[in-house]
Amino acid sequence: MIYANYSFYEQYGSGAIDEADFERLAHQASRSMDYVTFDRLPELSEIEITDKIRLCCVELIDYFHAVSKFIIEDRGVIVSEAVATWRTTYKIPDNLSPDNKQESIVNICQRWLVRPINYMYVGV
Repeated sequence: MIYANYSFYEQYGSGAIDEADFERLAHQASRSMDYVTFDRLPELSEIEITDKIRLCCVELIDYFHAVSKFIIEDRGVIVSEAVATWRTTYKIPDNLSPDNKQESIVNICQRWLVRPINYMYVGV
């Protein structure tokens, strides 16, 4: 199940993704949400999928888009520049670094999926 459709993304997301890329990123975001919620979300009916769940998916879609953009362009953000002998230094932001990817996914999901119902609860 994909938790946010393209029209919801257009309304609440950054709008940086075209419809052709949306399906792949939405699938990736939804699978990540399933992982951190121990597959509790797929058990919900369509009526039980709240806007908070959809907004989490939208934020993850934008996050995955940003990560792939930095990886593809292989540069990051400019942290310093020099004019003489032109030198530019780039750095990938920590939250977009592949080393911190899982932590960033969990942080995004915690923002949306722990209140009022904690879908990320580890216990029984």
